[in-house]
Amino acid sequence: MDEEMDIDVVADENGQQVNSEQDAPNRTIDEPLEDEDDDRNFNPTPAVRAAPVELPSNTRLKIKVNKLFVTAEWKWIEGGDDTCGICRMPFEACCVDCKCPGDECPLVLGQCKHPFHMHCIVKWTDAQNTPKPQCPLCRQEWKFAD
Repeated sequence: MDEEMDIDVVADENGQQVNSEQDAPNRTIDEPLEDEDDDRNFNPTPAVRAAPVELPSNTRLKIKVNKLFVTAEWKWIEGGDDTCGICRMPFEACCVDCKCPGDECPLVLGQCKHPFHMHCIVKWTDAQNTPKPQCPLCRQEWKFAD
């Protein structure tokens, strides 16, 4: 059985905060509810955004977080870096295998849009010893861009 408790924080005429529901259960947050099942899915509802509220110290609850689920999202931004992702040398300079910059050390682009020095990516794909080498940055199958 799930127990729900709605408590609204309001201020009295002196500006002191009072609970509109005075008969709320007197227990700490980490005490289990009746018939609480630890394996159930926890889907919190978004909290209502309000101004920060300072509660009297006798109403503060100690919270112990047993599980925390975090999600993140990211993406590569094209053209954000002007260095080779393998040797970390600038594209205007030559890679570690070349003696002078220019046509002997061309810049190549993969289908995933990641640029590398030609010598660096060839050495990288040869070292993988797999039929389908991967891009060192995004791990997609490496194919030269058309």
